[in-house]
Amino acid sequence: MREFVDLGVSIYDPDFTLNPYAYLHDLYQHEGVVGFSSEGMQFLFKFDDCRTALYARQFQRGQENPAAFKREADYASRYTHRARHLANHFAVGKPDLKLKALVVRMVNTIASTASFASVDNILAKLSRPGRLDDYIEEITTVPLRIFLETAGIPYNDGDLQRLHVSGCDFIKGFEAMDDEALIKLMDDGSQVVQSFVAQRLESVSEDSVIYPFIEEARAGGFSEDNIAISLLTGPLIDTSNTFGITSAFVLRTLISHKSAWQQLKERPELIEQDNVIQEILRMDNHVKVLSRSAVDEVDLNGYQFKKGESVSLFFPGLNRDPAMWTNPDQVDFSREFNSQNNLIFGGSVHTCVGVRLSNTFMKYLLAGLLENMPDAIEVVEDEIEVDGSWLAERIITRMPILVG
Repeated sequence: MREFVDLGVSIYDPDFTLNPYAYLHDLYQHEGVVGFSSEGMQFLFKFDDCRTALYARQFQRGQENPAAFKREADYASRYTHRARHLANHFAVGKPDLKLKALVVRMVNTIASTASFASVDNILAKLSRPGRLDDYIEEITTVPLRIFLETAGIPYNDGDLQRLHVSGCDFIKGFEAMDDEALIKLMDDGSQVVQSFVAQRLESVSEDSVIYPFIEEARAGGFSEDNIAISLLTGPLIDTSNTFGITSAFVLRTLISHKSAWQQLKERPELIEQDNVIQEILRMDNHVKVLSRSAVDEVDLNGYQFKKGESVSLFFPGLNRDPAMWTNPDQVDFSREFNSQNNLIFGGSVHTCVGVRLSNTFMKYLLAGLLENMPDAIEVVEDEIEVDGSWLAERIITRMPILVG
């Protein structure tokens, strides 16, 4: 009989966040272990179990019971900016595929026309010997800067930091439905980004990249709220809390895996391969946990879930499962990724719309690192600080770097 075992460490512990494989390594081999428990919650971490729970009809996002409905209705009445976002974003619930297709085309257009010249000076800082204490504060806002400039949305440096922080705050309310403090934070983050968009939507120039998509959405009958949230507010938040956060983890991975870094230097053409990007993201990225709830009694590979029982999928665990990946704690650019083994960007109708944009950002970041980052560089591991006392994601807020 399979069971969840006590991991002996908090899911929120910074050391576990930064080094989960060390805690899970021995558990992968135990067939009787279905997952681990921590902070009163259950987590799946083996690839096959996670993939089954992610796509099986017997599991769903959130809980459908009177108490959950009442709580959400109460939140919606008091946290109106959050409610407006959830009501108008195509990614929540059953997505409007027509609207999603429009957003995908807009994001892909931004990806294909993006200019990175304005951030070259940020990457160049890695070539200067010394200690960089606040470097990731700059590098994590690079995606927002590129998105806004390419889209033709005016901004200033104060907007960048405010939007990035608000995007991070927004994601903290996911997977934390019973924590009202995080729900309020999510609402506050929504308000900041929605206000920014409202101030600029009507002044978007006709020759900007996004103007034709705004007009197409209007002609297609989508409401102004649909347009403001799905075309602009959503992507701005997603840019902050996906690639923006992940860029710090990518930098840490490359600095920590010298052989992989050397391989990229010897063969820079590798950065144009999507599988290379996926391998770096497999090693570490911003995604932490996604929850599911059993809609009925269900058997998951030998473990019996009761109706309504909740479980969370621990992505750093499934991305290091040795049953799926040979030498999972090593960077290997020869790995092949497909719909069966790659869950980094979701799947089916819930595939992330920013896949192409993320890959574009990643490829440019890697090219910039290859141009500027010396071999004599180290992360000061014992001074890394992590903000992650919620489930959905983890954010490195401080990561000093020593450049030789």
